[in-house]
Amino acid sequence: MARHHNHHHHHRRRPVQQPDPTVVYSVISTGRQRGLTDEHIITALMVGLQESGLRNLDHGDGTSVGWRQETATWYGSRENRMNVPASVNRFYDELVRTPRHHRSLGHWGQAVQRSAFPDAYDPHLAEATAILQRYDAGSQSTAGR
Repeated sequence: MARHHNHHHHHRRRPVQQPDPTVVYSVISTGRQRGLTDEHIITALMVGLQESGLRNLDHGDGTSVGWRQETATWYGSRENRMNVPASVNRFYDELVRTPRHHRSLGHWGQAVQRSAFPDAYDPHLAEATAILQRYDAGSQSTAGR
């Protein structure tokens, strides 16, 4: 693991944590395996960026933990909520049952996520799209050997 690009000499705002590559991989590869569209995957990435910075957090607001901050009330045991692939599949299970209609991707994600801040997801659209494009570019280079 290269640590040298962790210098914190960027302007001292809140520390911006990089997304966890294993969470990013889980969100995108699960969506691809399920044959979902880029819109589904970008929506999941937007929710993850807002809720956790796409990291599998072991803490949160109240009982919330995990990449999308699932609560005990809705999603049961802590192990279950910290299990990223299981949690990603639950998100997609709910998203595919939720018609998008005319909603923005952020509001479509909100229909599943039920956040107190329904407008918080759409500002992450460009970053979520870029993460997916980088992932696809990286997987092209390893594909088709």
